[in-house]
Amino acid sequence: MKKIIKRLHIHGPYIVIAPGIAIPHAGINEGVYKTRISIMILKEPVPYNHLTNDPVHTVIVLAAQDNYTHVETLTHLINILSSEENIEVFKNSHELVEVYKLINK
Repeated sequence: MKKIIKRLHIHGPYIVIAPGIAIPHAGINEGVYKTRISIMILKEPVPYNHLTNDPVHTVIVLAAQDNYTHVETLTHLINILSSEENIEVFKNSHELVEVYKLINK
């Protein structure tokens, strides 16, 4: 997690990839043993200082064990997040089941 925060300080809010959505991610050489994602939907949105996509209401942390699964998982997430309707599901979801269904389409 320290490396993710360090990259954010160096590169700015590059992890904010859609309105209200941030995807911080660990590199494959940073102690990741298995590909996983973790989703946090915030009660109070947080500013990341992104010019167009602030504030962030959903943080999706990606940890990938290799380059293939990193690109595959990131592509899957971006495809989901390319729909405003899907972003609204994240933003307004109060049930884990809704988000789980969306991610596992």
